[in-house]
Amino acid sequence: MNFRSCLNKVCLVILLQLFSVSNCLAVEVMTYNTWLLPWYTFAVEGSRERAYALADYLQSMNLDVIGLQEVFNRDHYQIFQTSFLNKKFFITKKTPGSVFDGNIVDSGLVILSRFPIEKSKFWSYTDCVQEDCLSNKGVLAAKVKGPVSFYVVNTHLQAGEGRARAQ
Repeated sequence: MNFRSCLNKVCLVILLQLFSVSNCLAVEVMTYNTWLLPWYTFAVEGSRERAYALADYLQSMNLDVIGLQEVFNRDHYQIFQTSFLNKKFFITKKTPGSVFDGNIVDSGLVILSRFPIEKSKFWSYTDCVQEDCLSNKGVLAAKVKGPVSFYVVNTHLQAGEGRARAQ
């Protein structure tokens, strides 16, 4: 597990403790950019196998909530859906993305939870640059009902340019 995912886990646990002081809840959370890119990037070779391997690996980590980014392909989404439903996980629906909205693909955001997801909502960002305009970038939020109800927010921001992109 890298520093960034540890930091995300620590921040979420702190937020949960701040907002539910009387009922503290420790939740194992991870966010992961799957790099399961859309068809137009031509980065699809071996992506189905990678999606299956990633689903197996994430299940072995005994997490409560997982935020995934770049799950653009419906087949990849269904791999996570099938794999995690068998483990009694709940999953958010695919987010909107339509050619009529100017997007070739959806947001690629997915939230998986060991606790029931009561509702979820997606908000699209209005600004974008270059190829990131082809996906429906935004924020996916889910209300999760555990021993203490809480919200999970998942996003995937603009990739950046030049040096900012490399970082």
